[in-house]
Amino acid sequence: ANAKTASLRALLQRGCGLTT
Repeated sequence: ANAKTASLRALLQRGCGLTT
């Protein structure tokens, strides 16, 4: 579960950076 959450968070952060 932790690994999945980390992956999701990383994707979200990447998306945020791309949108910014």
